[in-house]
Amino acid sequence: REAGIRIEEVHVVGHSLGAQTSSYIGSALKDMGVGKLGRITGLDPSGYYFEFTDPRVRLDPEDALFVDAIHTDGVHASGAMRLVAGFGTLQPMGHVDFYPNSGARMPGCGLTLQGAFGKGMFGNGIRSPFSRGSDGLTRFTVCNHLKAYEYFIESINSPCSFLAHQCSNWFEFV
Repeated sequence: REAGIRIEEVHVVGHSLGAQTSSYIGSALKDMGVGKLGRITGLDPSGYYFEFTDPRVRLDPEDALFVDAIHTDGVHASGAMRLVAGFGTLQPMGHVDFYPNSGARMPGCGLTLQGAFGKGMFGNGIRSPFSRGSDGLTRFTVCNHLKAYEYFIESINSPCSFLAHQCSNWFEFV
């Protein structure tokens, strides 16, 4: 208020754990009596320790007047499997949730870390996934996860619009 900005005009964008942190920002402002944020955009919200938890501890539609999320590395998994399966979640967390390519395995990303293990790429001392240093590591571990912010930026910068179709699930869509 002191800066002359209306809380309803504020848009908070967070990626992964930052998307979940955005939820806490929205809740805190509401609890302090400041009002509701205008918008929160969750870019592949973190699933680990947040998926299927109480809405008070994760991003949900009550955190802002409008909450949208782009899911690009989603998986329903728990425990150690979560670490190699995906960093995001497929759980809806906004008023509108976007799932490009069904929310996982983004074009241009190649193998996931789980796929690399499945193909034995880490056995017998083979270091090929890491041969290009951290760039190779990124390619195999977080490529899908990072696509969310790339899509978000492209949705702003591109003169072409992204098309979306509302559907309850993939089978209803096809």
